[in-house]
Amino acid sequence: MGALPIDFDLLEMPTNMSSSALAYVNIRMQTLHVHDEQPDFAKTLEKFSKEPSASETADLKAGAESGVPADRLEYAVRMLSKYGIKHEIPGQAYAELLLLAQPHLRQEQVPRSIQARAFSVMSKIELDSANGKGGALNISDLLRAAQHADNAAALGFVSPAVLGAAMRASDVRAQVRSSGPKFAHALQHEPEFEKLENLWEVLDKHREDVARQAKKQEKKVAKAPSSYRCAAPECGIIATKKVAFFRCSRCTAVEKAHYCSKDCQFADWKRHKPMCRPPKNNTPQHEVEKPETDIHVTPNPLSEGSLLDHPGDGRTRSVQVADLPIPGGKILLTNSTLSPGGLKSVRDEIEALAKGLDLASI
Repeated sequence: MGALPIDFDLLEMPTNMSSSALAYVNIRMQTLHVHDEQPDFAKTLEKFSKEPSASETADLKAGAESGVPADRLEYAVRMLSKYGIKHEIPGQAYAELLLLAQPHLRQEQVPRSIQARAFSVMSKIELDSANGKGGALNISDLLRAAQHADNAAALGFVSPAVLGAAMRASDVRAQVRSSGPKFAHALQHEPEFEKLENLWEVLDKHREDVARQAKKQEKKVAKAPSSYRCAAPECGIIATKKVAFFRCSRCTAVEKAHYCSKDCQFADWKRHKPMCRPPKNNTPQHEVEKPETDIHVTPNPLSEGSLLDHPGDGRTRSVQVADLPIPGGKILLTNSTLSPGGLKSVRDEIEALAKGLDLASI
């Protein structure tokens, strides 16, 4: 996300946002921008919260039909999400993306940036198909997702979708190789995965960057651990900056307790109370100072529903996801667009999905 204004408050979902608009924003954020230069999430939601007008869609369609590459790409993405386009011939969007990604099929001239994004979108389509339902996984779809991602990487474009395909393919390959004869039939795809040198190079660089940032963060946390870890024992949220947390204003301990949300402060009050000196007949909601930059944030309590019901405040937080069927068994999930509760919900869903992972359909 971009720089936050000093008076930045809790992100709010536009109340009139349709499911197709949400799907469109999701595809756009994951496939059309490089992973480390994402547009402002709140502004993107607001910009595309309303369905496009019929005239706007008609103009875009006319541009696509006349062969304008950018219009063809945009129209395909809108067909996929049904954003302003409710009727689509099955496979039409994918076919258009394929032609954009491989212009030699019709001896066309398409900018490399458009080709790369077409590969990125197709990678997401195939990865979504590979993951399937009920935890089943289709190795052929995963291979196609990885191949499209490799082509995007070869063109110098690394979107969240490209990284997602790389990480998923890498994890599945490791699990298949360690499972012995049970999944021997899946190893037939290994030579094809091995060819994707651009993709593995991108993944290696990303992991190196993550490891470097993690070491940097560890050194910072070691100097003041209570300032960067939520004090609630069962939480697990880690902040990248002190401003992401509230601190207990009444605490007399040398290191004051810090919390990612008021929910966690309430949950931890019984344990923390003996270390504190609150006024009598007072409740902990009055004992949290503003973050250290005096930016006021109203935490959004976790409740059932879409994760997009739990937008964050723009502050970057992390949480460890454990018990995964990958080397090391855990990852650090970092996000700046979800509330602490939403981030923990993602962690719980990933861990639950990992427990039910079924490779039998490979």
